[in-house]
Amino acid sequence: ALVRPGTGPVALGVITFSPASQQSSVLVVPEVVVGCDGSGTWLTTVVPVAADGAEPEHPDPEIRLGAMVAEARTVIGREQSGDDGDSGGTTTVEAGALSEEQWCRAVSATQERMRAGRARKVVLARDVLAYPGAPLATGTVLRRLARDYPSTWVFAVDQMVGASPELLMRLRDRRLISRVLAGTARRHAGGAAARPAARRGPR
Repeated sequence: ALVRPGTGPVALGVITFSPASQQSSVLVVPEVVVGCDGSGTWLTTVVPVAADGAEPEHPDPEIRLGAMVAEARTVIGREQSGDDGDSGGTTTVEAGALSEEQWCRAVSATQERMRAGRARKVVLARDVLAYPGAPLATGTVLRRLARDYPSTWVFAVDQMVGASPELLMRLRDRRLISRVLAGTARRHAGGAAARPAARRGPR
């Protein structure tokens, strides 16, 4: 077996943060994973175990890959011709939980708390609701996100589509890698002894 990221079963997850969330956490195992690195490319297929316990039959990789390429070319052709699934409609954008005025007040209040030393860590976020005038093509959205935000990780899992500059966790060659941006502080020499000073410093 190839010892490379993406050469075995991969689970993609959408996990809620709040126990009171109305959404469910989901893990999806893709049927097909296409991998590529400096040493070459490969295709991994995942099939369910047969009810009788017999060895499952994997699809022919060349046929499966050919079908995927043909489907991708069809979608790209529609996009280039202007028929990409989101044309002919006007997107309506509305404020989410906070209006623009409420958001500005929340930012000002947070600044006051920081000046008074009553806030140690603050992560501000604001949701905006967008209602497209026509159904969106997921593939088109992903390609545009990858084009406009090339330094991010683009994803689509269980109807959740987006792009993030953060990498929560990556395991490669027994090394755990993380790139988290929100609420982080610069590392200081001295380790634990320097942490109190770092906390008192500017953010």
